[in-house]
Amino acid sequence: MSHPEESAVREVADRLAARFGEAPATAVVLGSGLGPVVDRVVDPVEASFQDLG
Repeated sequence: MSHPEESAVREVADRLAARFGEAPATAVVLGSGLGPVVDRVVDPVEASFQDLG
């Protein structure tokens, strides 16, 4: 039995995989107010909420 949103999640995962290639070792999801944390990350690769579709 699959989850009702499984296909939507798969679409987003496929879109991110096509854009970034292999899965990252670490992923960090930042909300508003935490954007300055990105300034401390070495070699960040970013995707905005809009990139998720």
